[in-house]
Amino acid sequence: MGHELTLALSPDAPRQIRRSLDCYIGLLQQSLLDDLVLVSSELVSNAVQHSGRPKGDPINYRLTIFPKTILVEVADRGVGPDQLRPTTGTPPSGLGLVELLSDRWAGSAQADTFNVWLEIDIEPSLIKRKQR
Repeated sequence: MGHELTLALSPDAPRQIRRSLDCYIGLLQQSLLDDLVLVSSELVSNAVQHSGRPKGDPINYRLTIFPKTILVEVADRGVGPDQLRPTTGTPPSGLGLVELLSDRWAGSAQADTFNVWLEIDIEPSLIKRKQR
């Protein structure tokens, strides 16, 4: 199961990704979906704020659900920072939320793309199967 979307770099992109994940209502346990919406919105927000690219440039979003892991990837055409660091504070915000809610995450620059990914380990019971 997966979800791919190309967004235009704009202040509206985080809201668009949040709305696009409504398709998982009833398919994922609500607490898991809430976490996915939050981290997805954060990664897209970071692309909007820090890519250095012009408005309208593409942001590629992909969510892939595996049997025991969910992978979220956000890529833009920016060069990215020298080093990704979570923000500190209480409550956590920014990449601090990503670090708190994911099991693994990283970012890397490759050619003309900066990609940030995260993984959330899940129990199969968090995914609801469609009843026939």
